[in-house]
Amino acid sequence: MGVGHLFGRLNEFLIQRRRRGAVAITVTLGMLTFLAGKLVDASVDVGMGGQHIAKFYAIAIPFGLLLSGLLVYLAYNRSEIWKQRSALPEPARTDGENLNIVPINSLELLRDVQERLVPGIFGDVTPANDEVYRMHHRNPNRSIGLYCKNEDRLVGFASCWPLTRTAADETKQGTLAEMHLRAEHILAAEEIEQAEVLLIVGIGVVNADTFAGRRRGIKLMLGLRAFIYQNYLAQGRPSIEILAVAGSDKGEAWCKRMGMTYMRPVPQGNGTFRPLYGADFTIAKLLGCEPDCE
Repeated sequence: MGVGHLFGRLNEFLIQRRRRGAVAITVTLGMLTFLAGKLVDASVDVGMGGQHIAKFYAIAIPFGLLLSGLLVYLAYNRSEIWKQRSALPEPARTDGENLNIVPINSLELLRDVQERLVPGIFGDVTPANDEVYRMHHRNPNRSIGLYCKNEDRLVGFASCWPLTRTAADETKQGTLAEMHLRAEHILAAEEIEQAEVLLIVGIGVVNADTFAGRRRGIKLMLGLRAFIYQNYLAQGRPSIEILAVAGSDKGEAWCKRMGMTYMRPVPQGNGTFRPLYGADFTIAKLLGCEPDCE
């Protein structure tokens, strides 16, 4: 087995064992292979009277080995050597948050959402709290929350309301604003099998623009998909129409990722208009659309 083959096997092993610095290691081992070959040539030259060549390699080879060792060391330890020093502590990792989807099926949880989360996330462009509590008595299975065990509180929520046929038509025509919805506009719990149209009235998390917030948002929106599937499609219904008013540019991007189609601008109830999106969702479309991200 030749010298070059041995170095090649060693190089392959090092790269498989640790990819960082693979380029530097390859160059280093190539240099060693080159110098080893020259050493053999120098030995032949010495036997033929080339003592001056032998002296040159007597200096060059140790220097090459030292340089090679330095390159290997830098390649394997560059994260520690070149790491920036900062007086600020590193931010706490957020991927260790213990997040769970929970049903908002009690008035206590709903009050927490309406009085603590909704104002901070949506402001005043929402139905009145008293009306939302009336809706809860009519149908408590309309919302989910994102519970963070680390903080021992809800850090997000999503609401999806089954509309009556009349309310759905008026919403699509732009004559019924979302914030003017009343309890009589949604189906009662015992009427849920009659649902034909769902309206997503809110998806929001605390600190949405942070890394933790984006991760929470993905968790919550995947939970909303599961909620819709379990409550409206798992019983054999072929499809259901879902509407959503895009309250922000990010909300509009989400509607498009979900495969929804722009329908028309609709009133917010405060003098402004936002785009209404909608689509019929089968199980395949609901669970197979693009990932919730951004």
